[in-house]
Amino acid sequence: TFFRDAVDKFYHMLELDNVYMMTGGKLKAANMQYNTCKSSYEITFDQNAEITKVDDTGEIEQQSYDLVPIASLENVEPSSYVDVIGVVKNVGEPGSITSKKSGRDLSKCELTIVDDSGADVQVTVWGERAMRAPQDFANNIVVAFRRARVSDYGGRTLSANGDGIIPNPKIPDANRVLNWWHAGGSTGGVTKSLSSSGGGGGARRYPKLEER
Repeated sequence: TFFRDAVDKFYHMLELDNVYMMTGGKLKAANMQYNTCKSSYEITFDQNAEITKVDDTGEIEQQSYDLVPIASLENVEPSSYVDVIGVVKNVGEPGSITSKKSGRDLSKCELTIVDDSGADVQVTVWGERAMRAPQDFANNIVVAFRRARVSDYGGRTLSANGDGIIPNPKIPDANRVLNWWHAGGSTGGVTKSLSSSGGGGGARRYPKLEER
């Protein structure tokens, strides 16, 4: 995690899918309410950190997930966090709600994703990711969501934050789900919708987690 001057210094240097050598960080126990990883620890860096881009030798696994089939989400307790992967079946129109906690307008967009368990579920994405959703999630791409929050508003729904959203992840599960979609899942593979407005439309109440 980077704060204040460190953000200004390193934001434009760090790029997704690159490898860096980082020194000068401080290790502390993770705050699991905000941490999208499953590590018990996290590292913070200030502007005095040293960060150098290095060659990717392939020795570091790019992404790791503890994936839950979408159909099994109805058995997951609300407020739990899960990793899921699916084909984006539908992208709603970006919109906004007003946070009761802060009074700020929050941009949001609802996606409907489906996997080879034969179920679909709505995922709400927020902020800049929500405003870019019609472009970023077009053409039925595969998306993985790390530590998406489960809620029971409108059946079962998920809420995901930007750094836990990974389009086209480089993992075998992505190929499996996409192959299922092209082999018939797109036309007759969905037998259950876990969200009350599973097609991407309709009104529903929004979870308090998002009232930030």
